[in-house]
Amino acid sequence: MKFVELAVEFQKNSETPAEALSRMKVSCEICSTKGLNLSCNNCKVKTFHEIVMEAFRLDQEFRLDQERRKISATKEE
Repeated sequence: MKFVELAVEFQKNSETPAEALSRMKVSCEICSTKGLNLSCNNCKVKTFHEIVMEAFRLDQEFRLDQERRKISATKEE
């Protein structure tokens, strides 16, 4: 279905978690108001959104870890 493909692309192009969330809300609104009748429980867009959000979380965790290591190395000098 073209809608799902476009919605997944919008998720892929999100630059921040807030943007991904906003785009997910828009996708849900379009689906529910335009009568697409996709099952929320089996929604490919929702699944991909969860993957995108996890990627943002892991990226943030990595950045914080890098910063901690940098601070720790500075203290050891």
